[in-house]
Amino acid sequence: YLTYNYILQVDINLNSYKFKSIGSKDYPFTGTFDGNGHIIRNLKIDSGRDNVGLFGVVKSTEGKSTSVEISGNDFTFYHNGIVKNVQVRKADVKTTGKNAGIIVGLAEGKARITSVSAKGGVISADGGNVGGIVGYASGSGVEVYTCYSTAKVVTRAANAGGLVGNLSASRLSGAYAAGKIVCNGSSSASKKTGCIVGFCDDSEDQLKNLYYDNEINEDEDFKAVGQKDYK
Repeated sequence: YLTYNYILQVDINLNSYKFKSIGSKDYPFTGTFDGNGHIIRNLKIDSGRDNVGLFGVVKSTEGKSTSVEISGNDFTFYHNGIVKNVQVRKADVKTTGKNAGIIVGLAEGKARITSVSAKGGVISADGGNVGGIVGYASGSGVEVYTCYSTAKVVTRAANAGGLVGNLSASRLSGAYAAGKIVCNGSSSASKKTGCIVGFCDDSEDQLKNLYYDNEINEDEDFKAVGQKDYK
């Protein structure tokens, strides 16, 4: 039922149950998940696959949309591929693959990830593209906004960020990161590792109203964005 819409009615304690990510590359989640302000505790994933998190792959298609005119401008709102209003606490998510985030591993199309948070816990991906909220936001249509993470982010490869590992051409706004970033191997600079985002195409256009705790990492190589600083 990956095309359906869901609303969470209660908090959930997974008690370290071995969880399987919702949605995959071949069968992405294309509905809407509304956490309704509830908390999911003790999410545990131990995988050898790509695209892991509470949601493995979230994708929005252009089939469900509403076009409206606001102040003389036309806007199109998509009603699918949305994850919102949920907090995940004390997650333990790790994979030997790539694209890992506590909320979403891979976001595609015009997916929206909003009003979500990862409090505490750890997210680890040996293959890179790892973030506290989203591992890989693929393409210019994805938007991640109004979120925060205090989760620890660990990788051996490129693109690790406190919020998003690889932002590509997507947009990130109204967010806060205060999780420690651990890059095993060579220097964080060569690995594109940042307190907010590991990698993005153009930080000036893609990043708005972001804050991070630059004292959480003692390594002076750490910047807000992996390839260059952002303020």
